[in-house]
Amino acid sequence: MKNSVDINDPDTLVKAAKLFGNIAKAWDLNDEQILKILPVELEGRERLLAISAVLGIYKSLHLIFANKQQANSWVHRVNTHYEGMS
Repeated sequence: MKNSVDINDPDTLVKAAKLFGNIAKAWDLNDEQILKILPVELEGRERLLAISAVLGIYKSLHLIFANKQQANSWVHRVNTHYEGMS
């Protein structure tokens, strides 16, 4: 049986928004950072895709770093490869 998500189900977006909120809290993001990652203009499928990408990054960081604090703080480190923008 194939698992699928109904993107037209309002409950799906509510669950995804809650998930994103939990990740934003774990990463200690401020409102400006949250809006850069997930602009209010994104709706429906685009919003779910953006949240899915954030979840993928979150999961990858926790696979790379055994220490939860290190994984969650990584997003605040200065990235020298992109002129300090991270």
